[in-house]
Amino acid sequence: MSGGFGLFLFIHKNDSSQAQEAADAFIQILENKEYEQIDDVLEKQSYTSLGYTSEEVVDKYDRIFNGINIHNIHASKIALKKINNNEHELSYQLSFTTPLGTLKNLKYQTKIIPNYESKFAEN
Repeated sequence: MSGGFGLFLFIHKNDSSQAQEAADAFIQILENKEYEQIDDVLEKQSYTSLGYTSEEVVDKYDRIFNGINIHNIHASKIALKKINNNEHELSYQLSFTTPLGTLKNLKYQTKIIPNYESKFAEN
C-alpha cells in the first residue's frame, strides 16, 4: 500500500502545519477511497522515480482496495513526527473489512518531504 511507493507527500512549505495538512489529506483519500485525488498529495518524483505514472498509482490503489472489495477503511494511531528541518514521518494503522473478514491495525509509515517548486508550474 502506501509504503510500497517510497511515498513522499507533497507540501509547498517546510513547516509542521503544511505537513499535517498533507498527512490529513492522504489519510482522508485512503479512508474515502478517493484515489483519483492522490496526485494532489503525492510528489510526482515519488512515483516517477519508480517508473510509475500518476494513472498507474491511482490504478494500483484502486486495484488493491477495490479489487478485493475492501471497505470500512479506518485509520488510527495517526502520528506525525518531525525528523529534521526537511522531513516529517507519518505513521498510521489501517483497519478494514474484506470478504474474508476484518484486518485490524496494519502498520504503515512514510516520509513527508517539502517540495519548494510549485506543483502547478509543471502545467
